[in-house]
Amino acid sequence: MFKKALLASAAVMAAGVASAEVTGNFAITSDYIFRGVSSGQAVQGGLDWSHDSGAYAGVWLSNAAIDDDTENEDEVNYYVGYGLGLNDGLSLDLGYIRYTSDESTDGDINEVYVGVAGEAWSATLYYGDEERADSTEEDEFYYLDLGYDVACGETTSVSLHAGYLSDEADDNDAIDLSVTYNVGDFSMGLSYLDHDDDGADDDEDVLMVVGWGTEFDVK
Repeated sequence: MFKKALLASAAVMAAGVASAEVTGNFAITSDYIFRGVSSGQAVQGGLDWSHDSGAYAGVWLSNAAIDDDTENEDEVNYYVGYGLGLNDGLSLDLGYIRYTSDESTDGDINEVYVGVAGEAWSATLYYGDEERADSTEEDEFYYLDLGYDVACGETTSVSLHAGYLSDEADDNDAIDLSVTYNVGDFSMGLSYLDHDDDGADDDEDVLMVVGWGTEFDVK
């Protein structure tokens, strides 16, 4: 899934350039699954800017669709946010994401999110609206993302994920569950998808997903 990593020019000037950094990421996956929808094979990558103050911003690209189209399309996402450390190892994350695609019939998506995380777990609630290209109306929705990581060694881990999407305007609900085994930069896992679109019968599927991804510093 897409990585999220704010615009805080005043903080940058106050703290100095040395306290900010830029990193890049690149990944290949056998199936890009987004909010309970499978979009097929994808090549993905992005850039992240982060600051010691907790502010961050970035851009992320993928060649897979953000909806259930038969053909892939280019997707570009922009995001800004702020992370704050709390007591007892907890952290708070606030931010905004804009999803764009090159398909003229699809509208762009705006989201705000708030998340809380511990050492191994995370919970994030997204609230967004989709701008209809053929209408002045906007579809509102929310998505709950739960994650838990279990370390199995220095370079291996198991990631558990559960997500729930609710789009009341289109009567569109989706559940996605996954378990992923990570070895270094490689991953392999199983995903269960249950998608109910506009009152139609549930579309259930179990998929195996393999991928490779890496992060690097940008000088």
